[in-house]
Amino acid sequence: CVSVKWNEVFQGLNPATTSSWGSYFEYSFDGGVEWIGIDLNEKDERNIQYIREREFPLPGAGSQSDVRLRFTFDGNFYYWIIDNVKIIERNYNDMSAQENTYAIAPLSTMPVSQIDEVRFMIDILNRGCDTQTNTVVNCTCIDDHSGVEVFNEDLAYGDIVTDSLARNKAFIGRFTPPAEVVTTYTCTYTVSADNPDENPKDNAQSFTFSVSDELQFRKEEGRTIGLTPSPLYWEDG
Repeated sequence: CVSVKWNEVFQGLNPATTSSWGSYFEYSFDGGVEWIGIDLNEKDERNIQYIREREFPLPGAGSQSDVRLRFTFDGNFYYWIIDNVKIIERNYNDMSAQENTYAIAPLSTMPVSQIDEVRFMIDILNRGCDTQTNTVVNCTCIDDHSGVEVFNEDLAYGDIVTDSLARNKAFIGRFTPPAEVVTTYTCTYTVSADNPDENPKDNAQSFTFSVSDELQFRKEEGRTIGLTPSPLYWEDG
């Protein structure tokens, strides 16, 4: 049960044929006839330099006599520099609360006069070598102003085998903020199992939302991209 690990400096710009911004990793168990590929940049932003250590599991590689790795840069800008490529033994107990798939509040800010309920769900991944038994996800919400816990529920996932993603399992409970209370809430998903996790840093994901006395709804709290209306049609202020 192994993974591949390396250090890299990467900056990409334009979409390429096999990858979002240029760097692509593949592995093969049959001498290079068929390759299993991973797009390394699906979460990266374009035109930003990343200096980091990366690690990806190689499911099934531990029992193979011939394992081949292939690193491809096919972007037209800018570069991908890799070093210290290693094959390492993976953790045996390593659950992950997925950062790319979990439910948040329907609004980042909702008016105090028009409260909406919050529903909960998160995907979890067994990145370890062993089957994780009695896997549970806890969801807790805290009133940030008072420090009071306003929601707490466990959701049982049962046993999850290695390299398996448990998806789309919703919590039964829902949270409706109390009427006329202006505050901010922080909700946290935390995954656990029978065996202590050897990599606890990715076991939790959190989100916040607010109830405001403003008469407006908001889906986000700031600019999400660098686009602004043309000054030909929008004056300052």
